[in-house]
Amino acid sequence: MNAWEAKLAAYGTQYMSMGAADIQRRMAGELLVIQQQLDRPRL
Repeated sequence: MNAWEAKLAAYGTQYMSMGAADIQRRMAGELLVIQQQLDRPRL
């Protein structure tokens, strides 16, 4: 399991205890990281 799959699995279990609003905030931060990685191709 790679790092992103592990994060997704954690989000799935945390959703039940944290609620949607908290998860949305955290996911927005993750999406920002993904976007930054896509904007910078590997050398």
